[in-house]
Amino acid sequence: MQATRAVPPAFTGDADTDMACVSSVVGHVHERGYAHHIERLMVLGNLALTAGVDPQAMTE
Repeated sequence: MQATRAVPPAFTGDADTDMACVSSVVGHVHERGYAHHIERLMVLGNLALTAGVDPQAMTE
């Protein structure tokens, strides 16, 4: 499977989510411009991987 999907709106703060883990990490990014590497890896990275999100889109 190729990862070609766009970044989910919940990851950018453009949509609400019922996933507390995603909401928390996105909130940290918006508040501080930073998220701990564990949050990035275990929450955003794993969800992006399983959803087939384009890795380059995640870095942008």
